[in-house]
Amino acid sequence: MNNFQRRRQYLLKSPIQRRFLFHSTIMILLPTAFVGSLLFFLIFYLLSDQIMIPEHVVATLGPVITKLKYILILGGIPLVAVLLGWAIIISHRLAGPIYRLEQDLEKIAEGNHSVRVKFRKNDRLDPLAEKINRVLEKLPKT
Repeated sequence: MNNFQRRRQYLLKSPIQRRFLFHSTIMILLPTAFVGSLLFFLIFYLLSDQIMIPEHVVATLGPVITKLKYILILGGIPLVAVLLGWAIIISHRLAGPIYRLEQDLEKIAEGNHSVRVKFRKNDRLDPLAEKINRVLEKLPKT
């Protein structure tokens, strides 16, 4: 693979990628925290009140509930880390071609009409590149 086809930097200095990662993080953390806390509350506190578990059983279940809380928290951290890593990869796949397009368009705006827009094969933006390149061909050469 040549240098053109491989981007090595996953976190670009792109506001598009930052916004995407911010929204992805919110979309991962809020539902996870909400559903996790709701299920925990529902299972342990509502059920114990509804079925009237005796005090000595609640005292026995206390350490189990505490261990379960730690398991849920420690299990949730790797899950969130994996989901955030996945969000970084997806944002890179979205923001990378746009970042490259911005760089190429900046060169064109500076007067370099010999620049041609190119994307990697897997970026799926070739139709856009072809249209921009057709427009560039119609511009007067400088």
